[in-house]
Amino acid sequence: MRKLSFLPVLVTTLAIAGCGGSGSSGDDGSSPLDNALRYLPADAPFAVAIDTDTEGEQAQNAEDLAEQFAFGDQLEEQLRGLAEDRAGKLEDIQAALGNEFVVGSTDARTFVDTPSGEDTAFVGAIQAKSQDALDKLIAGDKAKEDGEVDGAKLYKDDSGDSFAIDGDMLVVAGSKRELEDALATRDGDDAMTEEAFDAGTEGVSKDALLRVFVDVGGLLRASPDAKPALKSKWVSALRTAGIALTFQPEEVAIEVDMSTDPSDLTEADLPLAAGAAAPQPLDRDGDVNLALRDPAQVLEFAQATAKAIDPNGFSQFETGKQQIERRLGVDLDRDVIDQLDGDLAVSIGLDGKFGARAQLEDSAAFERTLVELEDVLPDVAEGVAGGSVGFAKPKAGEDFYAVATADGDQIVFGVVRDVFVISNDPKIAGTLADASARAVPGAAGALVLDANAERLAQLALEQAAGKGFGLGDRIVGAVGARPLDALLGSFEMTTQGLSGTVRVTTD
Repeated sequence: MRKLSFLPVLVTTLAIAGCGGSGSSGDDGSSPLDNALRYLPADAPFAVAIDTDTEGEQAQNAEDLAEQFAFGDQLEEQLRGLAEDRAGKLEDIQAALGNEFVVGSTDARTFVDTPSGEDTAFVGAIQAKSQDALDKLIAGDKAKEDGEVDGAKLYKDDSGDSFAIDGDMLVVAGSKRELEDALATRDGDDAMTEEAFDAGTEGVSKDALLRVFVDVGGLLRASPDAKPALKSKWVSALRTAGIALTFQPEEVAIEVDMSTDPSDLTEADLPLAAGAAAPQPLDRDGDVNLALRDPAQVLEFAQATAKAIDPNGFSQFETGKQQIERRLGVDLDRDVIDQLDGDLAVSIGLDGKFGARAQLEDSAAFERTLVELEDVLPDVAEGVAGGSVGFAKPKAGEDFYAVATADGDQIVFGVVRDVFVISNDPKIAGTLADASARAVPGAAGALVLDANAERLAQLALEQAAGKGFGLGDRIVGAVGARPLDALLGSFEMTTQGLSGTVRVTTD
């Protein structure tokens, strides 16, 4: 996608708003949002609306959060310089903002399958709060007039990119042709509207700093690579998704609400178990703790999806499974998968150590199944490891089977006090059966996340530092001593869709 002068300026100014910027106030106004959306076609595959009111509640909450970090002032200084280098005084930029800035793609097929080297089809628009400030931006950008379309003036900046001023509307696009098409779309009957955008994002916060509408079904149907996935009942039932980014005084959250057509779906067709009941992650010092209600649902969905996408390959898998079942006298679906209908809790450390605990329907029966599978478990382990492994059965009075590779990696697993335990560290495995669990506040649905946000951010910054990310070099280490606390999330499914929230909290 080619560079557009005003697009980075607007986005940069929004970032500054979260670091202490100030600007003119104004109402949120659904009419300016509707005006901006109408430059996109009604069947646009996605559209993003960004609140540019730097004195609004969302911007102020973002600013308060940014001020808690040591690098906040450095970030603001870099962003301010970027904006002013491109478009003149920051005050002129902010004076033109306040309404929603909309950017979206105009064509699903082009978006998912753009040939290498070609521009992605997109349009962006915003209704200026101040016509004078908008005029100053045009003058500051040293753009030259490049024609007129239906009363809108076209300009070309010093980089050769086109944009238009349509009254008090600033319109940008990937090319001059797309710009002209957007101006034609504005007054037609086939334009996106605020009503349609709100309907597509109904399940997420309307008062968000950023809202996204995605035509998930349209994108899947437009993508040649997605054709096999559409054989899945659930995937083919996907329709639209709404996403929102919100800021609270001590929290930033991403909300997701994805709709499905329920007419041909049952709860058995879903990737996750239906319902709001939330499992509890382990209460241990793992960097990432996950909890999943009814993991058997995930395994059954995976099998059903594999069968729909690749019937021949799945038939071969089934034949192999049946041979094992006849040889050992077990039913893998009944004796293994169906046993996992309780809660699965997984704890993962950034050092690579992990442990998992799964509730069992009948622990004694599952232990007998493990005994019956002892002859094939080494072969399964070698298939996973890609080489020879050592395999040890539990001795008298012990609980764990053990698998070890030639390079020293190991996995231990077994039934301990009525739960199945597996880990790559025997010490962790020995503590999992008795480890307590804790509820995540506000969690709803079959999948719950409780992670250490500070450690995850620290790792990300350390990886970015020294690899061409200059800001990462400056702020690495700052997060570790600053207020990031927890990364919390949960996801709930019904036949009507998926909803969930991921939150980062501060101390």
